[in-house]
Amino acid sequence: MSKVLISFWGTSREDIRTYQSAIYRFTDGWQMESTFIAHVLKNYYHIDRMILIGTVKSMWENVYHTFSEKPDAAVTQKLQEHCTHVGAQSELYLPHKEKVEQALGDGSKVILIQYGLTEEEIRYNESVILGLEKWLNNGDELYIDITHSFRSLPLFLMNTLIYLKNVSRKQISITHISYGMLDISRELGYTPIVELNSLLQTHDWISGAYSFMEFGNAYRIAHLLEDGYKELSDKLRSFSDVKSLNYLDALEKQVIELRSLRKRSMPTIARMVVPMVIDEFLSHFEGFSSHAQFQYRLAVWHFEKHNYASSYIVLVEAIISYVCEQNGWNEYAQSDRDEAKNALFTDSRFYKLKKIYNQVNNVRKQIAHSVKGNKEYSEMIRNLENNIKLVSPFYNH
Repeated sequence: MSKVLISFWGTSREDIRTYQSAIYRFTDGWQMESTFIAHVLKNYYHIDRMILIGTVKSMWENVYHTFSEKPDAAVTQKLQEHCTHVGAQSELYLPHKEKVEQALGDGSKVILIQYGLTEEEIRYNESVILGLEKWLNNGDELYIDITHSFRSLPLFLMNTLIYLKNVSRKQISITHISYGMLDISRELGYTPIVELNSLLQTHDWISGAYSFMEFGNAYRIAHLLEDGYKELSDKLRSFSDVKSLNYLDALEKQVIELRSLRKRSMPTIARMVVPMVIDEFLSHFEGFSSHAQFQYRLAVWHFEKHNYASSYIVLVEAIISYVCEQNGWNEYAQSDRDEAKNALFTDSRFYKLKKIYNQVNNVRKQIAHSVKGNKEYSEMIRNLENNIKLVSPFYNH
């Protein structure tokens, strides 16, 4: 595992090829004077490797001169001459690129990107950033510097890096996002380094909210609440466990339990997310008056979330529960549920339900036991949707 600093560098004017020296200060009081914030961050965080991402017109000559222990004047001059005369239409080439990388330290890389002026250039940059994964190792911690980036690149590149963090098999983490506030240096007499780590937390909450609303999966939100809100975290995790098992009796109780969670104490950002996603989920089950009605609504919810196998399973149980309720039998007792299955075929009151039950249960068996049937999967989904509509009058009265 290594600490890797990723720094974004924008273009520079031909007549301004040197950043002014600034005193960069962290919130803990530690400070250092340098022309490059990346140089400061490397020392403060004890960075192992660096990846500098910039355009052909970035100040590569100053990067080389600042980080090299013994800079070669000829190399510095060549870099300056090249970077001064290139522009948006120039090829992505940098002379002495390997020497710049050597100056940055072992394993460091210089990555050239387009200006991002067109959709094509944006897509190219996206592929380059996604390609960073090959330069990263399992468990690497990323430190991000966006101080000298330009236009929309910080936003775009940050989103791409967050994507890498979430999908890479290398378990990459983004530890810090730093921004040097050069615009208020004169006012304060130093340049404060602001940590924008809250952006990462906000993204995690957005991702957690999406998982809950789309899949009923509260594991990520539960993880975010572990520190300081363990009881709430445990209840959300229990709900997700029961939902994942499709354990109907326990899930019905969990839905009731969720209502009480909306009023629990929680962090500010959680207060913006958790009640909203719980309310959205509970809106599917408001006012259910029976076990059968709850199961029917759960079957509908599973279908809407494309959990077709679960929807088939729950719909079968909802039909059996309905027959139990119509006969005054205990829908939780296995003997009564077996009797309800028989009644579907012997009691004329359930003639319409029998045909639907047969269709749904046959597919359920095929799915559960991996038995090849005579229907394509697309037809199974269409039939499920149609049967959900056909049985709706039995549960919505």
